[in-house]
Amino acid sequence: MSIKGSLNDISIADILQMLSLGNKTGELSIIKEENLVHLYVESGILKGVLWMNRANKLGKILVEKGYIDDETLNKVLSFQETQPEIPLGELLLDLDLIDEETIVKNIKKQTRDTIIELSEWDSGQFVFESGIESKIKGVPVSIKIDDLLLESAALQDELKASSLLDKESILIRAQIPDSELSLDENEMKVLEKIDGNRSLYTILTSLPLDEFGVLQIISKLLDEGIIKKIELDKETLEKAKLKSHEHRNLGVAFLHIGMYEEALREFNHILGLEPDDKEALFYKGIIVYESGDTKEAKEIFDSIPFGDENAAVLNNLSVIMGLEGDLNNAIKYIEKAKAIEGENPVISLNKAILLIKQNKLEEAKKIIENIEQKTSFTQFYYSYVLTKLGNLEEALSELKGGLNMDPKFGEYYFNLGKIYEAMNDEKKAEEVYKKGLKVDSSSIILSKALISFYYRNKTFDVCERKIDSLISSGVEDWDLYFKKGNILFQKGKGKEAIDTWEKALKLNPDNETIKSTIETAKEHEKKSRSGF
Repeated sequence: MSIKGSLNDISIADILQMLSLGNKTGELSIIKEENLVHLYVESGILKGVLWMNRANKLGKILVEKGYIDDETLNKVLSFQETQPEIPLGELLLDLDLIDEETIVKNIKKQTRDTIIELSEWDSGQFVFESGIESKIKGVPVSIKIDDLLLESAALQDELKASSLLDKESILIRAQIPDSELSLDENEMKVLEKIDGNRSLYTILTSLPLDEFGVLQIISKLLDEGIIKKIELDKETLEKAKLKSHEHRNLGVAFLHIGMYEEALREFNHILGLEPDDKEALFYKGIIVYESGDTKEAKEIFDSIPFGDENAAVLNNLSVIMGLEGDLNNAIKYIEKAKAIEGENPVISLNKAILLIKQNKLEEAKKIIENIEQKTSFTQFYYSYVLTKLGNLEEALSELKGGLNMDPKFGEYYFNLGKIYEAMNDEKKAEEVYKKGLKVDSSSIILSKALISFYYRNKTFDVCERKIDSLISSGVEDWDLYFKKGNILFQKGKGKEAIDTWEKALKLNPDNETIKSTIETAKEHEKKSRSGF
């Protein structure tokens, strides 16, 4: 039995209550934009929640409560990478780092926090499939839905009673010395972020704590008079939000067209209002990096307050450092990203790419094999590793299979063509290069591969046309001029050949082959003119 509907018409709480009253067993899937959440019920009892593409927060919760420390968690997460099929909770139990009662209690807390967060959704779609068993591995839990909904409602009422504005609200501290406060470590972390400038949204996203926990702390601080909100009328608030949005859009636009000073001005304006705005800090770091100040860029990147939703930023920083050849920092950022979203396929693939750059091919191979969501990019890098390991037949099979995923980048077809060439299948190689250029007509690497193919097979007229076409598009490459010079010389056009080789030498002035070729051709031309 399947039940479908919209969250515009019925709340998640009502759906769960119906499943509880009906003693239903199955999978409730909730979809909102890029979010996909699976809830599993058995005879009306909630057995667990699986939020796709979001990190499991269990480890962070256990650290926050003092059951384990960060160092222990990171060691266990690193060990888990070698055995990804074992859930974190089960691994902690197996290593005798924590007892089952504690694991169950904290999994229930994580589940409760998730249900509370989902209860705020008023849009999206849901599907209930009857009879589907839980796909969640690890320590089993059972939670009565009625109890969960009652607790959720009570906590939400508590937050509403604190009279918070929306997430653009500005909070300030009351004039109470720290010595007179009796707050725990997490409460102090939240209080330190409240300075009269940061919005509630910035505070929520800049702390390494779950959102609901931060809201509970803020509610307590408000109730005790330790903080208070700045009253802003709706019109002023909307103008401020619009102004910040305009600066952000302008900054991104300036960045895309290379106007770095103008882009930096816009992001600095945002940071003047929101010092911990992660997106503005990230873009500022990119601008400083592109301007050549690597040291300052790294300092900016390191200052970004990373929270649960910052895995994407960490991943991007890792990619930037990897491209720059700074593999140590690239690894540091990707490890942080994996600690947040360990099963994210993009992050896993980027870690594999870094391992490839370090020539750790077997480790990279294992990571890619464990990525469940295959794409043309995973196939591309997996086949690359296989090729480097000498497994051409298997690499060819992976790339051919990946064609069904409709890859849109020229390098995919380039590698496939090169494998065909290595296996002496020239016809297939040519077909692949041509197909790739239909998909990615601007691919220089594919155009050059096809030129080399025609040159090697002495199809000089076609080869020359392809070279002229690529050069006329603005590509300045010494090898193109060198090949064209050779073709012209073969056709008896010595002077044109020498002129073309001179262009190649200008682009590659230390190339001894070009120099020698020019000298030999000049001698040949001299003898031809003198009649010898």
